[in-house]
Amino acid sequence: MNKSITLLLFLVLLIPIASFAEPALTSAEAKENSWTTKSSMPQTVSGAKAVAVNGKIYIITGTFNYEYNPAMDNWTAKKPMPTPRGSFGIAVFQNKIYVIGGEDEALSSKGYYFLSTNEVYDPSTDTWETKKPMPTSRKYVDANVVNGRIYVVGGITYEDENKHHQNHTAVNEVYDPATDSWT
Repeated sequence: MNKSITLLLFLVLLIPIASFAEPALTSAEAKENSWTTKSSMPQTVSGAKAVAVNGKIYIITGTFNYEYNPAMDNWTAKKPMPTPRGSFGIAVFQNKIYVIGGEDEALSSKGYYFLSTNEVYDPSTDTWETKKPMPTSRKYVDANVVNGRIYVVGGITYEDENKHHQNHTAVNEVYDPATDSWT
């Protein structure tokens, strides 16, 4: 008898809750709210940065630059950065990709060498151009475009070989692509 009362009480409480449950999705809604598998990148990567330009996605890291075309669901290898590196900042301005700062990956086994390098990639011509370097060499920076200028904020300016001691910075430097200058 006790089990019957408990079951009845449970059902009485469940019915009002069930009436607030969301209705099942239609097939169109289910398709819109689901994941679809697309073609994989040509190789496994770590530490890459991604940006979008003109409806295409660019995955850039120290040794490669891939373009993904969602309309065609395919990957194309593009010209890699002139200065191989990792832990850089990346921003898009006027359909060009700016890669700023970072860590020289070739020298990282001998200690840590941070860069002030500033290079811009033009997807329309598949070319890179070196611009005026950032005043403060650093890695792990954030780069964002505001009012036609690229703000490069924070990062690390020093770390020992074991990464036990690091110098994190609050430096904010601003790059003006129109004049190729920093403030």
